[in-house]
Amino acid sequence: MKNYLNFNNYTFSEDFINIIKNIDSIISDKIIDSYNNKDSFRYNRINITNDIDMVSYNILNGQTVQYVKLGKIINKLYPREFTNTDIEEFVNQYKAEIRNDLIFNIVDGEDIRLYYKDEYSDNDGTIGSSCMRHNRCQEYLDIYTENPDKVKLLILFKKINNIVKPPRRNKIIGRALLWYADNLNKFVMDKIYISNYEYKFSFEKYRKENNILTLDEPIDMYSILKPGYYKHYPFLDNLFLYQPKTGIITNSIKYTDSSYKVIILDDTYGYARVYGASF
Repeated sequence: MKNYLNFNNYTFSEDFINIIKNIDSIISDKIIDSYNNKDSFRYNRINITNDIDMVSYNILNGQTVQYVKLGKIINKLYPREFTNTDIEEFVNQYKAEIRNDLIFNIVDGEDIRLYYKDEYSDNDGTIGSSCMRHNRCQEYLDIYTENPDKVKLLILFKKINNIVKPPRRNKIIGRALLWYADNLNKFVMDKIYISNYEYKFSFEKYRKENNILTLDEPIDMYSILKPGYYKHYPFLDNLFLYQPKTGIITNSIKYTDSSYKVIILDDTYGYARVYGASF
C-alpha cells in the first residue's frame, strides 16, 4: 500500500459501515467512531468487495481502485492500536457477516446418525478429529435419534459453484447439537465442531439470529428425554449427566432426583459409569 493510504484522506462506505454495525468488537467500535466524526462526502471511501477477505479503496484522486486484505488495512489505519488476535477475530466476524456461500440445516432423528458418519464430514479441524465420527460410534447415538423433539443437529455446508446441493452430496464443514432446555424453554447450542476456525463465527451469527443460547457460557440446563437405558452412549461435551429413570439429561446434578441412579456419559467407546461410584 506504500504511502497511498493516509487515513486523513479516507473514510468508509455506508455499505461497509452497515456490516460493521453488526459486529461486537473494539475494532468495529473504533471504525464507527471514526466514520461518525468525518464528513463522508469529502473523502475517498473504503468499501466492501465480492471477496469476503478483501476491501477496496481509491488512490490517485479516485482514478485507480486498489484491493487489500481487511486485516492489513486495519493495521494501516490504526497502527499498533490492536493486537493480532483482535484483528483476526474482527476479520472472521466480518467474513461471517458478508459471506453468502454457506448453508445451515437442522436435522433430527436418523439424520443425526447420518451426519455423524465420517464419510459425510470434512476431514479438517475439530470436525475431522471428532471422537464420535467413527463407524463404530454409530450405535452410540440412539439417545439422540430417539428423542427428535429434544435433540437436533445443526449442520453447515458450502454451496458448490454457487449451487445449493443436498448435504448428502456435499460434505458438512460444521455441526453442533441443539438441545431443548425444558427449564429455559429454549434451544441451547452445544460444542461446535468445524473444519476451519473462521466458521465458528458463522455459527455464532446463526445462533444469535435464531435466539439460541450457548453452552459456551455458564448455563445450568436440563432436557427431559424418554426415560430408559440405552445399550451404548455417546461421549458428551456438556450434558454428561443422565438419569435413566427420569429421562433427565443435564450439566448440573441439582436437576436430578437423588432417589435414582445417575450415569456419566464421558466415554468414547460407548460406555457409561455411575455418578459418585468409586473405582
